[in-house]
Amino acid sequence: MNPLHLCIIETGASDPTLVAKYGRYPDMIQAWLRPVLPQAQFSVVSVYSGETLDLESSTYDGFIVTGSPHGVYDDLPWITTLQEQLRQIADQGKPLFGICFGHQVMAAAFGATVKKSTKGWGIGIQHYEFDIPELPAADVLVYHQDQVMSVPDGATVIGGSKHCPIGALQYPFAARSIQFHPEFSNEFVAALIEFRQDPIDDRDEQIQALSRQEIDRQTVAQWAADFFISHKKIAPEQNAQARTTSID
Repeated sequence: MNPLHLCIIETGASDPTLVAKYGRYPDMIQAWLRPVLPQAQFSVVSVYSGETLDLESSTYDGFIVTGSPHGVYDDLPWITTLQEQLRQIADQGKPLFGICFGHQVMAAAFGATVKKSTKGWGIGIQHYEFDIPELPAADVLVYHQDQVMSVPDGATVIGGSKHCPIGALQYPFAARSIQFHPEFSNEFVAALIEFRQDPIDDRDEQIQALSRQEIDRQTVAQWAADFFISHKKIAPEQNAQARTTSID
C-alpha cells in the first residue's frame, strides 16, 4: 500500500463554539477519508489565518481545499494568492480536490464566474444527479449561497441539483470539485442552521429531515480516494501536460 501525503488547505472556520464540539473542517475531512485512505498522512495549512503554503519544497501527493464562510469575491489577499497557487498546483501536475468554497475558488482560479445566487441559500439536504458511473444519484448535505455560474474552460459538469446546476466539476487535468459537503454530519448541519439563522423557507423541515435521514458519505469518499490513488500512479509531468494542453 503506497503512502499518500495529502495537504488540506484550510480556508476558513465555523464559530469556536461549533469547533469545540464538532472540530475544524480539516478534522471532518480526515475523519471522512481515513476509512478509505488508511495509508494517508494529512497535513493542514491554514491559509486564511496566515500560514504559508510551500509548493516549492513540499512532498505533498495531493491537495484538498476546504469550505469557508468567506466568498471568493471577498477582498482578501490570501484568496488572490490561493488562486495563483491553485494554478501552480495544476501546473505541477498534483491532484487537487475542492469542497464548497474549494469548488468555487478552484472554478474562479481557472476562469469561471462565482457569485451569490439569486436562488438564495441552499441549506440542508438536496438531491444531486451525477453524469459519471462512480457516483449514483444521491441526497447530499449542502450549506451555501454562492455558486459557480459558468464552467471553466475545458472542465466538465459532472453533477448538480436543481438549486445548483454546476454542483460538481471534472477538469481535463488532475482536478475535481464538489459544491456539497460529504465531510459534514447531519448533526453538524443542523447545529449550523440553528446557530447561523440564515434565511431559508424550509428550516423546520430541514432540521426534521436531518434528524431522521441517513446520508451516504462512503460512496463519495471512495470516489475521492480513488482519485488520489490513481494520480499517485501517474507521473506528475503527465498530469502537468494535461493542464498545459487544456489552456493552449
